[in-house]
Amino acid sequence: MITQELLGYIRGETAKGKTREEIRGVLLSGGGWSEDDLSEAFREIIPMQGMVLPNPVAYERQGEGKPVEPVSSLSPSPSLSSFLPSSSPSVSSSPSPIRSFSPSYSPSSSLLRKSSFSEPAPSSHRTSSLLKFLAIFIIIAGLGFGFWFYRSSIINLWTSLFSKISSPSSDLPLNTTSDTETAAPTFPIAVTPPVIETINCGVGTAPKLGNPSTYENDSVLACLGANAINCKNAKGVLQDNFFPTIFEITKSQDSCNFRLSYPADSALIDITGKQLAGQYILCPIDVVKAIDNTKPATPKFNAPNKADFSEYASDVYFYGTLGLFAENNLDMAKIQALGCSGEYIQSVIASYKAKR
Repeated sequence: MITQELLGYIRGETAKGKTREEIRGVLLSGGGWSEDDLSEAFREIIPMQGMVLPNPVAYERQGEGKPVEPVSSLSPSPSLSSFLPSSSPSVSSSPSPIRSFSPSYSPSSSLLRKSSFSEPAPSSHRTSSLLKFLAIFIIIAGLGFGFWFYRSSIINLWTSLFSKISSPSSDLPLNTTSDTETAAPTFPIAVTPPVIETINCGVGTAPKLGNPSTYENDSVLACLGANAINCKNAKGVLQDNFFPTIFEITKSQDSCNFRLSYPADSALIDITGKQLAGQYILCPIDVVKAIDNTKPATPKFNAPNKADFSEYASDVYFYGTLGLFAENNLDMAKIQALGCSGEYIQSVIASYKAKR
């Protein structure tokens, strides 16, 4: 025989979302109810399964005439024995005794809380979730396409930034200190100039103008002539009683030059009485001309013969000591305009003028 307590219990469990088989299994195993009682109870409950039960609902206990207190999470949980009939099979005209569950069954106190059917999730929530998923998918797809399309530029930019971070910038000072640190004093670093090798051509005798035997096959002159053509630093000494004796070939950034000078300990003086020690003349090698002294009154100036090294060195020596002044009529401005310099130029011009 079913009771209102049994019906109320089934309704409460159904409202929680439990299936008929789950409720039936609990009542058969732990409540001592028969299959017929449960079938009758479910037949009475089934027409109401599609309805939302009012909450709280007052039920009257059979035979007592007292309303059942609404289920509330704030009220203490009553014993389950008040909901289920006793396991005693005896029947009398008095109200049926309440059966109790076996000790092995201890239902949760959540059975006594306010029951209600769980509301299904609104369709608008599912639509919102779908839109969020589509938005995230579109963003990720867009980023992936952008990276693939601009992958070369991105890789080059990353490589450039990484190289700048991993190596110090040349625009920044090497001695960098923080605001709280005091920079250590720095000292200028002495830069040692590169050693320029000068070829030593040795010591010989100065050639004589108009006398080829004084310079033909001369090793010192040949050495000086070869280095003059190749513009290599070289030095030789040509002994003479009047003219400069130190013959040098010097290479600069812009040109190749010859330099004729007196030694620092020379005792010679010019016609004006000026000391010649240390005086020199420096000119570009390409201004040199060969002197044709066949007619001394009207000498000619021709291109030098560079095939014969010793003859070419003699032409350099003759032109630097005499020919340069004769060709330019002792004009200081013309001589300097050729790129020549040195005190020897002034001494020669002063000596010629003093003889007149």
